[in-house]
Amino acid sequence: MQKIATLTGATDGAKLLEEYRKKNLEIFAARPVKKSKYSSIARLDESLEKSNGKAKVKAAGAKLQSLWEFTEKNPETIKKILSMEEAPKDQFEAFINANFSDSFVITASGKTNAEITVEAGEEVCIKYFIIAEKNCEAQITQALKGEAKLLCNCTLLVREGARVTLATLHLNTADKFFHQQSILEKDASLTNNASWFDGSYVRAKATAILAGEGSTALDYSILFGKGKKHYDLNYVALHKTTNSKSHAVFKAALKDECTNVFDGMIRIRPGADGTNALLECNSMILGEKARSNQIPGLEIETDEVKATHSATVERIEDEQLYYLQSRGIGKEDAKDIIVESFLESVVFLLPEGVRKPIKEEIGKQLSGK
Repeated sequence: MQKIATLTGATDGAKLLEEYRKKNLEIFAARPVKKSKYSSIARLDESLEKSNGKAKVKAAGAKLQSLWEFTEKNPETIKKILSMEEAPKDQFEAFINANFSDSFVITASGKTNAEITVEAGEEVCIKYFIIAEKNCEAQITQALKGEAKLLCNCTLLVREGARVTLATLHLNTADKFFHQQSILEKDASLTNNASWFDGSYVRAKATAILAGEGSTALDYSILFGKGKKHYDLNYVALHKTTNSKSHAVFKAALKDECTNVFDGMIRIRPGADGTNALLECNSMILGEKARSNQIPGLEIETDEVKATHSATVERIEDEQLYYLQSRGIGKEDAKDIIVESFLESVVFLLPEGVRKPIKEEIGKQLSGK
């Protein structure tokens, strides 16, 4: 275990982290999630195991520190972040916050392009933070990979005036939990991407907390699923102040017996006038036994806002196949082109600097390499 897990109040930083663990342990003990129509909660609960494992972490173009070192030097920063996080609504996120065995902080400043790699060679439970300093302009790509089970929570702080793109490739092949909370201060902007390609049984949630006036959260994410994998993906845009904007687009292409549920929610709190929010989720079914369930929702507690959601499920149309085959393209290749176009319509919403690894992975998945 890390040093912070064994200290009991030796310093302000240690006290802060120990109290954080205790609060989350209480939430976990309450087991807030009891059942689900689409995912086996029992199956997910079985994957919650304490671990002393460590991940291999690399960060090029950004500063990497241990959570212990950062908290000792910057206790007020961590205190602020933890106070602005949303308390977990289920035992899965709370378990990781209470039991992480590995942790780190990545800081981006100025104008930078950063690459992060988190590789799980053994079962590991991680809590980490990404901090984009005031007025910075950062494009960050991160890859989460490995063959071991991964339990991982990430909190991203986008400080006042910062402009950040964060693109995450999910390449872990085993069971996986991943929760990302993104906190946006005044006039901050985040373009977030999650690209899901692997994981046998996955539970994930992305929460955008628009805490500062004039903040903007864009989420453009994709899923390409095959085999008998299951993805339980959740998204929340939480508007807490005036004149904030969110737009989420999620597209899933599902082959074989792959299943997914996408539960998306726009929440607009009292006083968040001038909010403009849009949520779109679209699935393409490619296998007779593949299944997709989409649950978009709105919770609006104020007036003078714009909020919309939409959802569609489709299959490849015969007309599309005929058009491509009439130009000499084989049927299977034609299907791949259609799927590639479907997913890349989201990828091209992202800044050009982060598109390449996502497009390459789409190509690998379609080719079976």
